[in-house]
Amino acid sequence: MTGPLTHSVPTTHPIRTQLRQLRIDANLTQIQLGEALGYDRSQMSRIERGTRRAAFEWIVDYASYFGYDITLTPRNPCPLTQPSNNPQSSTSSNPHART
Repeated sequence: MTGPLTHSVPTTHPIRTQLRQLRIDANLTQIQLGEALGYDRSQMSRIERGTRRAAFEWIVDYASYFGYDITLTPRNPCPLTQPSNNPQSSTSSNPHART
């Protein structure tokens, strides 16, 4: 990776609801959590309501505050590379193999 992630989360993404619920369950207001994270209440409100796209950094900050990590998972994982069944290819790549 050459630089920071600059993606944002769409306004309808379900993670918004989950993060908002974390704040509510912790009995924190948007003002309180915003102050802890360095955001003002209006930013918190717009992001939670989905009227503003949430920067990935904001999602990470929010989740980290509550002790969660954000894990990126590929949508289409690459298949594992299978070892070759060709005896010649495995022999030639192994310097200790008997010929």
